[in-house]
Amino acid sequence: MPAPANATLDTLLALMRPWPKSWSYDDQDLAAGARLVAEFEPFIRHLHSAGLAPRTIRRHVDNLGVLGCELIRKSRMTDPPEPIPPLIEVVEEEGGPLLRGTECEDDQREFDATCKKLYRFLTATKRGPAPRQSRKRRSASNSVHHLERLIADATTDAYDHDEQVGGFLACFEEHVSVPFMTTILGAIVRVSAFDLDDEGRIVAVCRHGKAKQRIGITDLPLPNPLPAGHEWIVAYRHWCKGR
Repeated sequence: MPAPANATLDTLLALMRPWPKSWSYDDQDLAAGARLVAEFEPFIRHLHSAGLAPRTIRRHVDNLGVLGCELIRKSRMTDPPEPIPPLIEVVEEEGGPLLRGTECEDDQREFDATCKKLYRFLTATKRGPAPRQSRKRRSASNSVHHLERLIADATTDAYDHDEQVGGFLACFEEHVSVPFMTTILGAIVRVSAFDLDDEGRIVAVCRHGKAKQRIGITDLPLPNPLPAGHEWIVAYRHWCKGR
């Protein structure tokens, strides 16, 4: 006998209950996480009442989990942590914030689809303050065409691998704004400079308190908001994939 419709809804809502603890860095994040889950729940109920397939709703639920995690992480980028703004100030008609550390356009596109739906739901139900005018978030800065143009600029007149990496490093030093803060394995670190490791790869020089560590650029999680010039980091990663 098939399960009743609200059993599916109950199952979906149950998926969100562990989120505050899984997002938290310590106990002070639990209240903010619980608030986000409470704000997400009416949206999930709305999707369910609209008759969307359970698999589709589940995908939206998963994306909300990513959104909540990003908001908690971003609030912890300052000391003391910044309060999390109302959801209507986080999502917009173009989508959501840029996902950190991802170069997969499909992942970002799927995440944005959820954020667009959430934005329409929030504006239709007049939740939170009046929505801001939509802003240009990403333009074409991370499009493949733009990345290839940056790669060409970085590697012009560079005839071997080492010279090409050196070209990228020069572009990093000229265009990527440092210092900026990011999170590595739960620790907030300060990226202060770029350098080459012993194998000729670009690394970020990261500091956490008195500790100093060099992290490969291909492994460095990018923060949200992104630092000025971040597209050079994305271009270098794109270039590395083709090697």
